[in-house]
Amino acid sequence: MSVLCDAVVSSRLDELIEKFREYEEELIRSLGDSKVTAERRFSQIEGRLNRDLSLHDQYVAFMEEYEALGHMRRVSPEEEGTDRFYLPHHPVVRDASYTTRVRVVFEASAKTSTNLSVNDCLLSGPIIQRSLRSIILRSRFRRIMVVADIEKKFRQIDVCPEDRRFQLILWRPTPDQPLATYEMLTVTYGTKPAPFLATRTLVQLASDEAERYPLASAAVKEDFYMDDAITGADDPITAKQLRVELQEMLNSGGFKLRKFASNCPDVLEGLPNEDLSNQRTALGAVAYIRSEDSTGHILVAPLMSKSRVAPLKTQSIPKLELRGTTLAAEINRFALADWCPGDLDNVCRQPSRQDPAFNRVAKIQRLTENCHWNHISGKKNPADLISRGVAPDDLLDEPLWWEGEWLLLSMDHWPRRRVFTADGLEEERRKVVAATTADEPSFIDKYIAHYSTYTQMVRHMAWWQRCTRNLRIPKDDRYIGPLTSAELLQAETKIVHLVQGECFARELKTIGKQECVSRSSPLRWYNPFLSRDGL
Repeated sequence: MSVLCDAVVSSRLDELIEKFREYEEELIRSLGDSKVTAERRFSQIEGRLNRDLSLHDQYVAFMEEYEALGHMRRVSPEEEGTDRFYLPHHPVVRDASYTTRVRVVFEASAKTSTNLSVNDCLLSGPIIQRSLRSIILRSRFRRIMVVADIEKKFRQIDVCPEDRRFQLILWRPTPDQPLATYEMLTVTYGTKPAPFLATRTLVQLASDEAERYPLASAAVKEDFYMDDAITGADDPITAKQLRVELQEMLNSGGFKLRKFASNCPDVLEGLPNEDLSNQRTALGAVAYIRSEDSTGHILVAPLMSKSRVAPLKTQSIPKLELRGTTLAAEINRFALADWCPGDLDNVCRQPSRQDPAFNRVAKIQRLTENCHWNHISGKKNPADLISRGVAPDDLLDEPLWWEGEWLLLSMDHWPRRRVFTADGLEEERRKVVAATTADEPSFIDKYIAHYSTYTQMVRHMAWWQRCTRNLRIPKDDRYIGPLTSAELLQAETKIVHLVQGECFARELKTIGKQECVSRSSPLRWYNPFLSRDGL
């Protein structure tokens, strides 16, 4: 009986696999042409690179490294064939990065001539890692912390040769060279399943090497989030053994760990300087657990903290304080009260939409709606240790960090400073000299805000457009009957046109003059252009 069941299951599995392959081939045939779009987008990128020599040099260096490391190869014209997909690409500048300031992003979501993309045909895969918050909280139970980062994690994983035809790009370092086709040989950042494929490969490596590297295998399965290791042990000897096992196991799979850091220097002994984490100015927030029994005995312990590296570009103290306050608001669900080292008037006032900090202040108020704010000076603020930087040895003996000092007092003796509420503050407004005019409601407020569904909004627009057309033509020639797909498409185009005209009026005017959008435009990284519909 069991043999018969196995045969039935096997037959059913073969049938499902065959159907999947047929569906896959159908998707490939429906992808359409992508090379024309890739050529147009590359022409725009090339023009931008020619105008910015610094960006050009960094872009070329990135692509040359990509090829030198064997992560892509040049494809001859005879190899190109059909049923292939070309990925447009563009630069992303990360001011906060000290390793790779300019990164090239490959756009697997770019549409083809059939309005499909490679990502439309791919599945993202299940989530097989724990959440970042749970990993961080679990790490707090260990006396010795070990953190590290996998260098170029995605690009250490090869893609099956038959699937590489869907990862082609167009590239040339200078305009005087012929435009060449390159094939991406590894998992490409920007494709929908890339995070799952990279994580699943890492988990498989941990399973395969569990016998040789038991500590590292458990850490990879439990203490990794994307390409970051956040793990540790209860004693220095075990922590160092864990670090060594992680290095050896991941090296066996082609992964290199870097940016090591630990609160115990002995764990990092023997590592070259280039594998250690660089230190920079940071800002942060910390949340505590505090309990008080009936006898008045108080226990305090840090629950979790968050930190951010300060931007390379110099910012004013109020701006940095606002960033730190945002971090405090984000971990607010774990805290009973919020403490801020900066100017609380900026946080408690009703934000003006004309204020550059509007979004950040509004986010803070939303996340801390049912909480109260108090001010504390930097010398008494545990979070200030993050911004000033403290050596691991010094942090171990720092009572301000582990107990908060004043948190051990009754609440009546906590540091306080009177804080104005939003009702008691007059909204700060910029002084503008202008003639008095009547503000006309925007299209978004006047039209879009009245609909609860996108479909209903498009259909109503289509009816209005038909009505307008019918009023301009003889009665016998007027349109009647149900809405057509063409009318719905025209209505959708009209809505998008009106919204873009309202939100990106300056960009539309600039692009219409065949010029690049300004550096302050939120669209500057996307190389916008006008379609035939004027969008």
